[in-house]
Amino acid sequence: SFHISQNMAVNVDGSCGGGISDLKSSNPQDPSSLNYVLLGFQEDNKTLECIASGNGGVTEVADKVVDNAVQFCFFRVVGVDERGTVTSRRPKLCSFTWIGP
Repeated sequence: SFHISQNMAVNVDGSCGGGISDLKSSNPQDPSSLNYVLLGFQEDNKTLECIASGNGGVTEVADKVVDNAVQFCFFRVVGVDERGTVTSRRPKLCSFTWIGP
């Protein structure tokens, strides 16, 4: 499960943990399932919240990042290994931090 420390200088909205949990539990075999969660700060610049999620991947996220904001994105990707007649598919989470120019 996703744990958020309550002793942080940043307030974390409950939508952050919920969004990441939804991402982790989404079906990687279904192309219409959730494959990213974008987190960002509310107007007070102290509260982190889930500002977007969807199934459009990098293309969709690129339209949602804001030039003058600090944002955090989590993606679900699928690692594929093919060895002989065996194919292994493993879902993984990756992330990036966006800090506008």
